[in-house]
Amino acid sequence: MAAIDGKLASDLSRLTTEIEELLKVTAEHGDERVAATREHIATTLKQAQAVAQEFGKEFSETAERTAGAVDNYVHRHPWNALVVVAAVGVVVGFLLGRK
Repeated sequence: MAAIDGKLASDLSRLTTEIEELLKVTAEHGDERVAATREHIATTLKQAQAVAQEFGKEFSETAERTAGAVDNYVHRHPWNALVVVAAVGVVVGFLLGRK
């Protein structure tokens, strides 16, 4: 999951950089339509960056709460957790063995 998150962050960063480069290159054009489009793209880019930052913060907070809840459950019910892990292992082993 961390690899996917890293790739997504990398892709978004690269896209942001490329859009900013495009905005700089088109700054030289005096056409009103180009200027209006540039302004719209810049606004949309800023909004997307804000949404991405908020999503990242919410995702981190949710992940921390979930990890805390799982940790508490495992400490309160260690045998139940062991049974669940063993059952998942049996199912995965069965599915891998079917090849």
